[in-house]
Amino acid sequence: KTLGGGKRSITPRPPAETIEIVGFSPAIISQQLFDRAQERMAVRQAQVARPGRRYFLTGFIQCATCGSPVTGACMGGIYRYYRCRATMRTFLKPATCKSRYIPADALEDIVWRRVSDALCEPGVLINQLREYLSTGGGDIGKKIDRLRRTIRELRGQMNRLVEMRQKDAIPLDLLEGKIGPVKTLCDQKETELRELEDQQKLEADSVETEHRIRELCGEFAAKLATLDYDGKRSTLAAFGIKVEATREELLTTLVVGPKFTTIARTSA
Repeated sequence: KTLGGGKRSITPRPPAETIEIVGFSPAIISQQLFDRAQERMAVRQAQVARPGRRYFLTGFIQCATCGSPVTGACMGGIYRYYRCRATMRTFLKPATCKSRYIPADALEDIVWRRVSDALCEPGVLINQLREYLSTGGGDIGKKIDRLRRTIRELRGQMNRLVEMRQKDAIPLDLLEGKIGPVKTLCDQKETELRELEDQQKLEADSVETEHRIRELCGEFAAKLATLDYDGKRSTLAAFGIKVEATREELLTTLVVGPKFTTIARTSA
């Protein structure tokens, strides 16, 4: 029915007054094929939900050879592995990486043991923090000033090139050829500047940071032995764990907060 102001209201009719039109929207597949697809989907959902098929490093690990994401794979429904996505051939592109499968149990055990060791021994992280801060050589402020001057000069160059183009003093293709490398260098210097500024701030707050590291490690160390799949993934996320792996080598990076990094390397 129509209401005031051009608005309409729809009131559903009772089931007794509805009329079913069979075949109005014909099926695009047979009922048999639809039933088979539903069965396969139900089986697949059950398999995904099985704890033995879960890979808690997924999303935190990449291939140390090519840098592609590494995902879990199961062979024969029994053996769990991690494999580089670039080793998988698709319809659109061939496999581009030759990294071998990594046994999931062994890899997860090594990574979790290293994370646990680091969190149970805050002195290791604090020593890494102090070493990281010492790389500034006591002249971080001077480096920051030099970088800021360099960035101002690079931005000035880009502005002058743009002004020349606006005055038709330089062809467009020549402008693009000149401004591109300058912008790339400027972006690189800005990244270096942000890292040094973070390091400078961290140095100023080092005592508070060390105290916080001890607190965090104490909180997690008391729970590590009882963490389940979700708990382990939450811990990896909280400390910014990054893993680079092949069957022969493993590199783990643990970040306490956004400005502190410690790296541990081992042979797998």
